[in-house]
Amino acid sequence: MTPRALARTLANSWSAILFLPRPWAGVALLPVTFLRPWAGLAGLLAVAGGLGTAAALGYRRDAVEDGLYGCNALLIGLAIGMSQPFTAVLAVQAVVAGAAAACLTAVLSDALWRGLGVPAFVMPFALLAAAFAPLSTSLAAARIDPAVLPPEILSPEWLPSPASGLLSALGAIFYQPFPLAGALVLATAAAVSRIGAAALLAGALAGGLAATAVGGPSEALLVSRYNGALTAAALAAFLHVPGRMALLAGLLAAGTAGWLSTTLQPLFEQVHLPITAWPFLLTTLTAARALRLRAPDRPPFPTVLAGQTPEANFEYACTLARRFQTPGPPAFFLPVRGDWAVTQGVDGEHTHRGAWAHAWDFEILDPKGFPFRGDGARLADYPAFGGAVHAPGAGVVEAVQDGMNDGDPGTLDSARGWGNHVVLRHGPELFTILAHLRRGSVCVRPGQSVAAGDLLAQVGSSGRAPRPHLHFQAQRTAQAGSAAIPCRIAHYLEIPDSGIPRYVFSGVPAEGARLRTLSPAPIAAAFAALTPGIELEFDLEGGARLRLRSEITFSGERSLVDLDRAHRLWFSLAWGDVAFTTCAAPRGSPLWALFVALPRLPIAAPPHTFRDQPPAGALLPAPLARLHDLVRLIADPVRTVMEGTVREEDGGLVVESRTAASLAGRPLASFHGRVEIDADGLRSFELRDAGPGGRVRCAARRPDRAPDPDSSLRKQNPVPIPREIAS
Repeated sequence: MTPRALARTLANSWSAILFLPRPWAGVALLPVTFLRPWAGLAGLLAVAGGLGTAAALGYRRDAVEDGLYGCNALLIGLAIGMSQPFTAVLAVQAVVAGAAAACLTAVLSDALWRGLGVPAFVMPFALLAAAFAPLSTSLAAARIDPAVLPPEILSPEWLPSPASGLLSALGAIFYQPFPLAGALVLATAAAVSRIGAAALLAGALAGGLAATAVGGPSEALLVSRYNGALTAAALAAFLHVPGRMALLAGLLAAGTAGWLSTTLQPLFEQVHLPITAWPFLLTTLTAARALRLRAPDRPPFPTVLAGQTPEANFEYACTLARRFQTPGPPAFFLPVRGDWAVTQGVDGEHTHRGAWAHAWDFEILDPKGFPFRGDGARLADYPAFGGAVHAPGAGVVEAVQDGMNDGDPGTLDSARGWGNHVVLRHGPELFTILAHLRRGSVCVRPGQSVAAGDLLAQVGSSGRAPRPHLHFQAQRTAQAGSAAIPCRIAHYLEIPDSGIPRYVFSGVPAEGARLRTLSPAPIAAAFAALTPGIELEFDLEGGARLRLRSEITFSGERSLVDLDRAHRLWFSLAWGDVAFTTCAAPRGSPLWALFVALPRLPIAAPPHTFRDQPPAGALLPAPLARLHDLVRLIADPVRTVMEGTVREEDGGLVVESRTAASLAGRPLASFHGRVEIDADGLRSFELRDAGPGGRVRCAARRPDRAPDPDSSLRKQNPVPIPREIAS
C-alpha cells in the first residue's frame, strides 16, 4: 500500500463510523478522539493492529481502504483506552483487539451480506466490547475519565441542557460524551452532508424522546440518543435515498433504538456488559432487511451511488424520477411505424374499461380525421389494414394465434374477441399482447427471441374489431384477455393540430393523440456518439481554451471531462436521445453552461420541440441550492422546466432552449441557450441570462481552422444507435 493510500485508509477509519464518504472528514474527526489523549492513542494502536492484520491476511483492498476494518478496530481501541491508565500492557491489548476486530469484520461482513443482504456496521466492535468487558467501559462511565481540556470548555455551563444532551450523545459516538466533541462531530458531518448531519441530530432527538416517553432513567438518555443518532443517519441518509419515506423510517427506527436502549440497559448491567451500539445494530439491521424485502417500486429506495453523499444520491434519484420516469411502469416503443392516431386510449369509452383500462388502439387517420377512404365498405379502404406491426421491446414470443378471418368493416367476432394475436414475454410477470392481427401475417413462432423493432405481423381486423386497428397492452400473464397493467410509450413524436411535432421521452398518449415514430437523424446521432477517447477543442469568449474528452468507465458510465479544469459532465445514450445527467462542475464553468443550455437532445429528424426538467441545483445560486437540498426532502417547492426547439440551419442543427427555475410562479433563475451541431458534432454553444441584454455566461466555438492530422482533435464518426431502451 502506497503512503497516500495508507493515509486515506487511516482517515477513512474515522469517517466510516459516521458513514461519511470523505477521507478529509476522518482527518477532522481525529482530534475528537484525542480529547482524551491516552484513549486516542489506544484507538490509533487498535487501528494499526486491525489494518496490519487485514493486509497480512489479504482481505479485499477496497473494503480495507474504505475504512470498514479500521472503524471497528478504532471503536474497540477507544473503549479499552477509557478503562484504565495507559500502560504497555494496555497498548498490547489494544493492538490485539484491533487484530481481532479485523478478523471478525471479515467474517461478519461476508455472512451478513450473503445471508441477509445487509452490512455488518459496528457489530464486530459491539461483540468485542462484550468480550473485553473487564477492560471496556460504558458510555456514561466515560465521563469520569480525565481529558486534555478543562470541564468548562468541554461542557460549557451556558449551554442549555437539551442542546448539551444532544451534542454529548454525538460526541459519545467516539467515546467523548461532551458537548464540545459533539459540536465537532456535527460540524464535520454537516461539512460533508447537510442531510447526514440533520439525520444525526434528528435521530438523537427521536431516541431521547422515546426513552423519556417510556419512563427511562435520565442516565439512559445518553445511550438512547447515541443509538438513535446512528440509526437515523444509517436508514434515512446513507443506506437509502433521502426522502419523506426514508426520513419516516429513520425516525421511527431511531425511536425504537432509544426505547431498546432504555429496556436493554438494565439487562446488560446485570451481566456486567456494556450496551454500546447494540440497540442501533438490532434496530438498523432488522429495518434494513425488512425494507430490502419490500416491493422494488416502493420507497425508500436503496442508494445506487456507492461512496457518494446523501445529496448526490438524492439528486441522482430525483433526476431518474423527473427526467427518466424511473422507477415507474415499464416503457415500450410504438409497435407501428409512421404516423398513427390513438383512437381509444387509457380508460377509453368503448372497451378500455375496468381491468383492461390501460391499453391503446392505433389507427391511421387522414388529415380530416377519417380512418378510411371512399365509403369504407372494404378492408382495403383502411390505410391501417396491412400496416407492419413491430416488437415493442426485446423479449421472447410466448404465444401466437393466427388463422382467424378478418371481419368486414362494421362486423365483429365477440366469441373470439382478441382475434389473431402475438404475446411477448419481456421479463418475469411482464408480457405484451398485440391483437386483431391480419390473417396469415404472423411471422414469428413461440419460443423465438425478438429484438425491439423486429417485424411480428400486420394490422388486421380479426376478433372484436369493427374496423382494422391494432390493440396493444402490457399484462402480468401470457393469457390473452388478462388484465392490463400500466405502462408507457417511449421515444415518439406527438403531432399537434398546428405547429411542429413535440418529442416525448416517455409518456401515456391520450385518446385522439397523433403519434409519429422517430426518423433517423444522422447529425444528432453524430453528436450523441461522442466516441470514447475523442477530444474536442473550443475557443471560449475572452481568449481561453476548452478541451473536452469523452470517457467511459468499466461499468459503461459515459462522461465529458474538462481536461484543464478537472470538471466532468455525465451523460447517457439511449435509443431516442442523449441526456446529460449529472454535472460535476461549478456554476459558471463551461460544462455547467453546456448542461444548462442542452440537458438533452432527441435523436430525431427536425423540426421538433422537446421539454425537460433539469435539476434545480444546477440553476439556483449556491445559497439557495443548499437550502433547497434540505427543504425538498419533505416537498420540493421549486419548479424547473426547459423548453427546447430543434431546427435545421446551414446544413446542421440549431437547438434553442429556455430554462427556468421558479418558486410559486416567481422566477428564481432563467437562461437562454443556443447550441449548434454539424456533421462533425458539437460546433458551438452559448448560455446567457434570459431577457433583453442578458449577460453571457459562457460562449464556446470550435475553431474554424482545418484540423491538424497530428493533433488530438479527430472527427466524430457516428456509431450505431442502440435498438433497445432499458424498460
